[in-house]
Amino acid sequence: MNGDVRWASSVAAGLAAGGRWPCAWTMLAGLLVVARAGHGEPPALLALSLMLALAALYVALRLELDRLLFADLAIDLGTIAPNDVLTKLDAGLGLVLDRAKPPRERALPDRIRGLRRWVTTAAVLAVLQSFVLWVVVLR
Repeated sequence: MNGDVRWASSVAAGLAAGGRWPCAWTMLAGLLVVARAGHGEPPALLALSLMLALAALYVALRLELDRLLFADLAIDLGTIAPNDVLTKLDAGLGLVLDRAKPPRERALPDRIRGLRRWVTTAAVLAVLQSFVLWVVVLR
């Protein structure tokens, strides 16, 4: 069991690392849109682009946090039981983010599903920002 959890944690850490690329593109494309601000682009497009870039920044921070947590989980499994590691991770999140302990412990599959939602969000933001950039450049 620990071997499966360790591999799942390693793959999840890799997924989180890969999810940063769409976030980086969203922020870069946002800068390109804003750089063209003097060329008569509608303010609504500039505002949308800025909102998408800020959302991508938040998602990138969440992905990095998940990457670190999953990487630590994969390493710590050699000496600590998986449930103990997850409990310690929740306690650390509570201290750092100043939030209450979750009402129930989240199992590893739940955490991985949450990570996949963040990566999907990063991809959707990148597609939307690409569309805004396309509209601005071809206008």
